[in-house]
Amino acid sequence: MAVHPNAPGLFLGIDVNGEDLTQYDETDQDEQKPHTIIKYVEAVTGAEFGISSRVNSSLFPFARDGVRLDIDIDGSLSFRWHFLAMDVAKSGRRVMAGAKHRTVEGMVKRPMLFAELTLHEDASDELLAGRLDNLGRIRIRCSRCRFERLSSRASATHAGGQTRRKQPEALIADGQLSEKDLKGKALTHQAILGDPVRCKQRSHGKFTVLGEPFAIFEFRYRSRAALRAIGILPRSPSPQPLSRDEVEHIVQGLHTNAEDNKQERRIKRERSSCGDDGGDGDGDGDGIQVAGHCSKKARTSEVIDLTDDD
Repeated sequence: MAVHPNAPGLFLGIDVNGEDLTQYDETDQDEQKPHTIIKYVEAVTGAEFGISSRVNSSLFPFARDGVRLDIDIDGSLSFRWHFLAMDVAKSGRRVMAGAKHRTVEGMVKRPMLFAELTLHEDASDELLAGRLDNLGRIRIRCSRCRFERLSSRASATHAGGQTRRKQPEALIADGQLSEKDLKGKALTHQAILGDPVRCKQRSHGKFTVLGEPFAIFEFRYRSRAALRAIGILPRSPSPQPLSRDEVEHIVQGLHTNAEDNKQERRIKRERSSCGDDGGDGDGDGDGIQVAGHCSKKARTSEVIDLTDDD
């Protein structure tokens, strides 16, 4: 999990299937931002993700305060998550597994998913001009806040005044992006929201932000191939070319093997012509053997007696 130097004891990560994704450091010094820590994670198409947090109360300087996370995804989806630092410290680890927002019908929760982009060669989309800089980024601003408990009636009034009229939506509605808009950037995925599910408002109170954000986390998600392309992950090692001596050695070995095979075939042919079955003389006679003759037939002299017996 990522740790910010301004917030020791606060750990944030991207959760998938109950585990934090492996985080990789930014290697380009030009990309570093003041007060912001940048990490890369691998995006898997269709995977639901969440924001995980863990607090070590003995290290975290704001352990007695509340913490507010302002979460911005792709510059299009924005949510807030409040928690009391001591509550997270006691539970060990918490995950915001879905995006909650209020509608005219009440509170709903929608899962967040990685969706692969589809590229085409058509003209660029003018509506996306200047907005793709935030694509593939999960930006989290962390602030101190104070929690004020309210009565049920006051809490309902407070919640009613925060009803969101405009529903959150993905940056690229159809998921299709022109290669001309990419301009060589290694962007492969965007975040989308799944189907809404009704949920309850659990907290009867409000949080008030205290001062400016004390830490900013930025998680950039890409496919594994894209992470390799931009040097975050090492590329697959290329085979080293052989030296001249190694090539000659291999060729000589091939010639030697060819000569050995040729000699072996010649010996086998000679054995076959001489009737050598290659056995040890202890055969049981079950096999069928064909005996050949390798020597020429011996010449004999035949004498014809022409003497008359009479």
